[in-house]
Amino acid sequence: MPKILELTTQPELAQGGEAVARAEDGRVVFIEGGAPSEAVKVEILEEKKNFLRGKVKEVLVPSKDRVDPGCSHFSDCGGCSLQHISVEAQRRSKTVALVETLRRVGKVEAGTYTLEPIWAGQPYGYRTRARMAVGKKGQLGYRRGSSHQVVQAEECPVLSPPLEKARAALAKALGDKPPAIRELVEVTLVGNAERALVQLPRALSPYGPRLEEAGVELAEGAKTLRADDGLGPLTLTPEVFAQANHAGNKALVEAVRDWAGPGPQMILELYSGSGNFTRALLPLASRLVALEADHRAAGIAKSTLKGALEVRGKAVELELARVNAEGVPFQLCVLDPPRTGLSGPARENLANLRIPRLLYVSCDPPTFARDVQVLAASGYRLARLKPFDLYPQTGHLEVLGELVLSSS
Repeated sequence: MPKILELTTQPELAQGGEAVARAEDGRVVFIEGGAPSEAVKVEILEEKKNFLRGKVKEVLVPSKDRVDPGCSHFSDCGGCSLQHISVEAQRRSKTVALVETLRRVGKVEAGTYTLEPIWAGQPYGYRTRARMAVGKKGQLGYRRGSSHQVVQAEECPVLSPPLEKARAALAKALGDKPPAIRELVEVTLVGNAERALVQLPRALSPYGPRLEEAGVELAEGAKTLRADDGLGPLTLTPEVFAQANHAGNKALVEAVRDWAGPGPQMILELYSGSGNFTRALLPLASRLVALEADHRAAGIAKSTLKGALEVRGKAVELELARVNAEGVPFQLCVLDPPRTGLSGPARENLANLRIPRLLYVSCDPPTFARDVQVLAASGYRLARLKPFDLYPQTGHLEVLGELVLSSS
């Protein structure tokens, strides 16, 4: 017999987007499918010493922030889990959760840094990069939550118009003649504001001609797209990571450029990728050293960006040790690490460089907060912070923080 609790959720969501309540014994309850400030019946799925996890079984008194989801697949698809909550409430909760995460994990109190308003773009139709699954019967869609089962997508409202057009054409081609595949495969869609490329796995290559007849561009050979956002050349390809929100990425790059301040400066960039921030920083740099271990991404940056740029294509930890040995006096460091944040050796080598200012871009507030706390021991304080809601309807939040060396 499942355990059912009647609970009232708190006014804000937790980091990651779950609703939060307190059980009678004081334990925190994280609730899938809940909304702020509402009465619900919750089926408990997991019990731990200090917390519980569950999902909404019934809404007793709905939240004023509860809305109708914008996608017909909301209850089945494993993505976009916050569509039942107004986008205003999503953004309010994300900001509150970020401040709380910094206080709890980073030991940084609100009011000791400048918190800028959250960047907010379109709630739907924004996504310019997606990975979709194709099931054994040719169904095109996304995995069901906590499952490998494919939910066929008859629509995907978060996709940008070029990607939605490509998705529809691909779905029709697969539906007209389902492929004979033994296991789930994936296709990747990437686009700019006008066009989209589709990368097919080998199992679906026979569908290439049919898709091209339908007007779909395939990512074959060396075919790529440009971002076309006015901030300098940025090559888009399915194989290399790029932010999946064209307008949001432009706002993020502009913020990094503006926070960097006037040049010329000696700039160090960590995890530079294919040059997303590099292209906007180059006009400010007397010299820019960019560290990126992904050889494909580093190669794109080398071939497309010109100026006082040196791209080094080895692990950031190794290259930071080398930079330390060279003794170059950088004035600014821009870093955009993976979700895991900075490794211990990377943090140590970065702190030893004593660079006056760090502009830290993060896709994971908890690891950002952890790194802020560790860097504080080396004299860095968080001076400014701006959240970016690049992926509405999800719990994801991008963050830009400025850390200043206290002795500078």
